[in-house]
Amino acid sequence: MHLKTAGRIMIAGTLVLALAAQGVSGAVATGGEGSYYREKEHEQVSLADMDRKSFNEEEFRKAASELKQVCREEGQEDRVAELYAVVLDQTNRLSTVSALAMLDYYSDMNDDAAAEWNDEVTGLYSEIMDEAAGTLREVLNSGYGEIYREEMGDYNADVYQYYEDMTEEEEALIDRQQELVSEYEEKLMDDYDSQEEENQVLGQLFLELLQVRTEIAQAGGYDNYADYAYEAGYFRDYTVEDVENLRQEVKEELVPFFYDLTGRALDRGVNDVFEEYDVSSEELLETFAPYMEAISPEVGEAFGFFREQQLYDLDSSEDKISMAYTVELPAYGSAYIYDNRSGMYYDIFTVVHEFGHFNSVYHDDTPALYTNINMDVSEIHSQGLELLFYPYYEQMYPGMGSAMQFYAVYEMFNNILLSCAFDEVENAVYRNPDLTLEEINSLMDEVGMEYGLVSQSVNSETWVEMTHLFMQPFYMISYGTSALAALELFRLSADDRDKAVDCYMQISAYATAEPYCAVMEACGLEDIFEEGTVTKLKEDLDDIVGITHDPVSGQKENDGSQKKEQKKEQLSLPEWLEQNADNTWKDLGADLEEGFRDTSFGGYRELALAVILAIGAAAAVSTLLCIHMKKKKHRDNNDLPRY
Repeated sequence: MHLKTAGRIMIAGTLVLALAAQGVSGAVATGGEGSYYREKEHEQVSLADMDRKSFNEEEFRKAASELKQVCREEGQEDRVAELYAVVLDQTNRLSTVSALAMLDYYSDMNDDAAAEWNDEVTGLYSEIMDEAAGTLREVLNSGYGEIYREEMGDYNADVYQYYEDMTEEEEALIDRQQELVSEYEEKLMDDYDSQEEENQVLGQLFLELLQVRTEIAQAGGYDNYADYAYEAGYFRDYTVEDVENLRQEVKEELVPFFYDLTGRALDRGVNDVFEEYDVSSEELLETFAPYMEAISPEVGEAFGFFREQQLYDLDSSEDKISMAYTVELPAYGSAYIYDNRSGMYYDIFTVVHEFGHFNSVYHDDTPALYTNINMDVSEIHSQGLELLFYPYYEQMYPGMGSAMQFYAVYEMFNNILLSCAFDEVENAVYRNPDLTLEEINSLMDEVGMEYGLVSQSVNSETWVEMTHLFMQPFYMISYGTSALAALELFRLSADDRDKAVDCYMQISAYATAEPYCAVMEACGLEDIFEEGTVTKLKEDLDDIVGITHDPVSGQKENDGSQKKEQKKEQLSLPEWLEQNADNTWKDLGADLEEGFRDTSFGGYRELALAVILAIGAAAAVSTLLCIHMKKKKHRDNNDLPRY
């Protein structure tokens, strides 16, 4: 039943960008025998030379129509194969045109023509993908069905074989959802007299989205949008109940540990990563080259192609949207990284993160029609690479190594807490869609306090600036699950560097349609949903954070005595504040005025120290790093570029 539902609104109403190998002139081939990846070709072409009009609607419709007829006839194997190839090719082209339209629009938010073209392509994509799905349904239910089931795999075959065309009601709901998202994008960029005013304006849009998405879920056969998103939207192989148990363990074990880690990170000068580092994009990338190659020759090869074809826009501009993401370009066997850099050292983390996505996409040959992006796996590609760079930071930036290492680990734990907090709120809200804005605001404060995150991210006013909640509901837990997997790789790297790299490469070779738990098991990593796994991970990491890993031998540079000398007794939050607040707060008081930005969730946020007063029977004062997402915007829920 769920497979059928997954094939209805989620496929037709979204933009799933994928990569398919195509034989083209001027292409280079990668992968094959002896490689982690399957063989694939990549066309050597820059973004400027890519064809924005390559999709031929007439050719697609003609091929789809004929394919539906021919597949009912015997002895038409060759013709069915030819028409099937056209359908795959044209949907790959449309996916690429959609990606290019988004890139052009985000590169200049003042370009009205680009905005109009972006909207037009988005609408066309929904219509064409609906027709493509209906066409594949006919093929699978024909005498040629078994041949093409093997071609596309059982999961995709089940989705398409039982696909139902969108009803007029469903089309209207999807259109209305997109209209509200577009309105949110516009109003998010407006100036407001106060945070309260912004909360009221954007909050009302959220309430409308809440109702529309509830109707979408009900049209798909679900009682609420929470279950619908988990099962039909993100292709997850874990349940809401699994996450509920995970969140509880995170609250009990990781929240106190996070604050101990924060204190140690501050002692190591972690805020140095927010110092100015204003270099050209080319100079920044040149620094990375030898270390990409050191991780793996195949990663180095992908990085070389990425630079040679200039498949990036990392320059800073007021006209660009303030975000970072990677988007697939399947018609060219390639991808593209977009960022609006800040000119600080933490730009380094953004580039490494996004290249983790690029490397995976670059090697993935899955056609667009068969790519259901599992963000849990996709984010391991990016966050895992960030932590594999851990031993190189000092070599890359002498004198900054310790600060950058602690920041890399700190960021992973912060992502876990934030993702769990917002997922908890989303589950409560979408299961109770009649909540008022005031009730949602109060819920934000309550949950934020439980995770120690009542800051400029998880509070009753500025949560409306967290764009994922509006554009990609239930996406955020993927940052937490993938961060836990990345930390597993980090733990493994401290003991056996080669094994950790091998594990990462295996994960990066899995297509993003592969389910998270299955990939973790296949690569020998722990089940994060098993009780005690998170606790054990925390204990192990407490012993290795701050120790330099030797990337050559794969062993730690000492036997642990360095860490034992540094390790301090873990304190409760009030105790930590009492012992550290004076020095920490006074030293960073000036920085609080300006705030800092960092790269969690692929975007930017302001980072500063603040003191939060928890009012209640167990009132306590805690010091924490406050997070504030920069205003940014991106496309609809399942548009799914990699952040």
